[in-house]
Amino acid sequence: MGSVGDDDLKKTLQAANDAENVQSAYQVQPSPAETGACAVIISGHDRSLCTTLRAAEKFTPAHLETPEIAELISGAKFIYIEGYFLTHGLESAMQVAKTASSHGKTVVLNLSAPFIPQFFKVQLEELLPHVDVLIGNESEAAAYASAAGHGVSRASASTC
Repeated sequence: MGSVGDDDLKKTLQAANDAENVQSAYQVQPSPAETGACAVIISGHDRSLCTTLRAAEKFTPAHLETPEIAELISGAKFIYIEGYFLTHGLESAMQVAKTASSHGKTVVLNLSAPFIPQFFKVQLEELLPHVDVLIGNESEAAAYASAAGHGVSRASASTC
């Protein structure tokens, strides 16, 4: 679920999902909104990402209330929220997480990047009470520990 433009990138995402039997439930934004994109460079164990969110920043909670989407959320056993959503969609993330957790569904949150806990700590801490599983790599865990006021060494961060 996310917000996309009505463009070629949306068609590419849709085709990739269809090929893997993944059901898409996009909120399609009218032109001139464009689907977001991310360029990734991987070198050994290091990665670098350059993103442009575009239409993703226009996602609205109203999409969650449409009958089709409400049925998908109701039927889901697991809800996965990526941390980047906290930069522009806290209201929607909270709505889904609260509903899911109150119905005994498992809510999973991926920190996604060190800047999420660093710069979106307030949003993260608002959502965390409704999260069952928190995913983060070593640098994301260290960033969260630092943002939360816990001193953490590099050695102890790798055991998180």
